[in-house]
Amino acid sequence: MKVLHINTSATAGGAAIAARRIIRAEERYGIEASLLTRNDSPDASNGQWNFVMERLGVWLREGLNLRHLWAIDPATHGMDVTQLPEFKRADIIHLHWINQGMLSLQGLEQIRRSGKPIVWTMHDMWPFTGVCHHADECTAWQDGTACARCRLNSRLAHRTYLRKQALLQAPGQRINFVACSQWLAESARRAPLLQDHRVNTIPNPIDVQFYRPLEHEVGEHGGGVVTVAPSREALRQQLGLPTDRRLILFIAYKATDPNKGLNYLLDATRDMDADLVIVGQCTSSIPAGERRGQLHIRGLVSDRHEVRGLYQACDVLAMPTLKDNLPNTIVEAMSCALPCVGFRIGGLPEMIDHMSNGYLVNYLDTIDLRHGLETILAADRRALQSAARLKAIQTYSEASVASRYAQLYEECLRQMF
Repeated sequence: MKVLHINTSATAGGAAIAARRIIRAEERYGIEASLLTRNDSPDASNGQWNFVMERLGVWLREGLNLRHLWAIDPATHGMDVTQLPEFKRADIIHLHWINQGMLSLQGLEQIRRSGKPIVWTMHDMWPFTGVCHHADECTAWQDGTACARCRLNSRLAHRTYLRKQALLQAPGQRINFVACSQWLAESARRAPLLQDHRVNTIPNPIDVQFYRPLEHEVGEHGGGVVTVAPSREALRQQLGLPTDRRLILFIAYKATDPNKGLNYLLDATRDMDADLVIVGQCTSSIPAGERRGQLHIRGLVSDRHEVRGLYQACDVLAMPTLKDNLPNTIVEAMSCALPCVGFRIGGLPEMIDHMSNGYLVNYLDTIDLRHGLETILAADRRALQSAARLKAIQTYSEASVASRYAQLYEECLRQMF
């Protein structure tokens, strides 16, 4: 079985990480899987041009305003992948995040007309909204108005919605959509655009052998493999972190993205006797202000061994995201036996079992966020670690996720005959 995965990028963003992990899991399961992106395709230069032209179109439709430049994706420009050799060889086409010059709606129509079975893993709400990836409180994608009341750009959203409607409701085989969380699956099943299609729920996988608790480190010694158990103190010293402080970890690709909620975390921890370790791109300054604890700003960390070390060295992961599906960060942290604290939003309630492997915070409540962090820091550490690790193994292991995708692929192929 040959599966071609399609994602805009191979490295940038959570969808790229998830796509690569699904591919690795499938390969270990025995499925021949490959990845096609905008930049590594034979038509890469055209992909970049499509990206520029589409962003220019959004900018012009926004009246030369940059405010929503990256929040809107009308899928007006993209590549025709159906003529590529890797597409023709594939038995299954598996879509992921395909915006910003990768695929246009016309390109999606060409894929559907090819007759090949399509699986589409949704990493956000875009497949069933007009132009947005997160609808927030807006209900225009499900209330029968076809996104005509969009808070971002009602005219463009309505037009894009109608084009999606023509694509998804045209005669032909169903697309097998996959949601990474029950929350997203339930939203998709309510969406008028997807009523003719199947919606499945499969979480993103994690390599639980790599992302593991500190005491499971393995090393080479004297020609054999022995268990190495460096202390958290030694690990913190290696990472340049204080050994005598409680450490709260915050990780985001863009740490200063307002949707990641760093400002809520800074406010909640201002008077806490704990330090914050902040990992991610900082496109603007982080206001430290007067704090009881220190800020350790590390910038973007691309070395996954260092990221694992941070999970192992810290006491709790703070995930105050304002909108999210199934954050890879929480899965990684739990696999490293790190308890998590986050707002009760999106797919987080499916990941964090309140007072078992972490704490679910009332949405946007900084007082409860502080209380949650203090509660977890004062709780039985071993019990929290065991529960977090067990959740990761049982729910997000590569073998579990790959077997579910294999079953879905086989069902898709049977539908062809």
